[in-house]
Amino acid sequence: MSIQAQINEQTIRNAVLLEGVKEDQVGAILMMLAVLDKRIKAMLSGDELVELPRSELKRLLSEVRGEVKAVLGGMIESLETNLLAIADQQADFEVHNLAIVGVVPIKPSEAKIHNAMENNPLAARGISGDGLLTSYFAEVNQREQDRVVSVIRQGVSQGLTNQQMIQQIIGTRAHKYKDGILQITRKQAEDIVRTSVQHVHAQARQAVWVANDDIVDEVEMVATLDGKTSATCRSMDGMRFKIYEGPRPPFHLRCRTTTVPVINEKYAGKGKDVSTRASMNGQVPSGMKYYDWLLTQSVEFQDEVLGPTRGKLLRDGGITAQQFASMQLDRSFQPITLERMRELYPEVFRKAAA
Repeated sequence: MSIQAQINEQTIRNAVLLEGVKEDQVGAILMMLAVLDKRIKAMLSGDELVELPRSELKRLLSEVRGEVKAVLGGMIESLETNLLAIADQQADFEVHNLAIVGVVPIKPSEAKIHNAMENNPLAARGISGDGLLTSYFAEVNQREQDRVVSVIRQGVSQGLTNQQMIQQIIGTRAHKYKDGILQITRKQAEDIVRTSVQHVHAQARQAVWVANDDIVDEVEMVATLDGKTSATCRSMDGMRFKIYEGPRPPFHLRCRTTTVPVINEKYAGKGKDVSTRASMNGQVPSGMKYYDWLLTQSVEFQDEVLGPTRGKLLRDGGITAQQFASMQLDRSFQPITLERMRELYPEVFRKAAA
């Protein structure tokens, strides 16, 4: 097996293990959020809010906001501590990974690694503002405070009972508490965890590549071969960029796309590339990209993933899988609409009769 193939296999194995790290972090965060449910319920279990004087209601809303801020702040503080540890672990992994070439790679200082994860913005869609982790965390905290307080204000104005407001916030047992607005908070928390871990994973490894730019020439995108992969990641799969250029995952919230370092040919050595990569239905050759893999699946699955029109274009448009991939994104690596594709590639639509 070639050195590049060994590095590819180690990288994919690490990406799989990283999904387990995300699960552990999500579990810990959800346990902390369960405390918020209990605290809000206790705070709304006294006198009916509709009967409170304006000054007392204002004080209660301030206390509720403070509780949400404190719990989410504690959650984020715990996550940030864990992210630092994950960053160091990912840097150690990448140094070990590159050592396969037969030299001792340089490990950047902790300061450089932490600076990369904290000061390089997330490229993920759905992240507003400057895209920095700290700003993202602060925005989510503020938004959730506003959401809970708004439900209480509206409940009072509508004459709802405390119990009705509790149900709107926490949810009902009949629906396993998934019908309250805190379910949105839980989803937001899971988004934060999965996205920030993926960002730290990418930035820590990027810092190692920059420190070893004599070993690493390029970075290749590697998407997950299943039906849940986003349109962006499907088309990014297999793309290569110089280590100082191009985007890095996460490309959207909960992104699972990882990256593989492409080794300089003077270190690559000899050996047959017999490595494989995982897919939802077994191992496939490592050189198989997303749309090549998708073409091996059933027509029904293709249409489920792409929609019937794009599925027909892939199968019958007279183009290769990689040409199809290049049609899906604009110059900013954002998905383009079918209408825009039809304007740009009318001959493909004509051949596919789509």
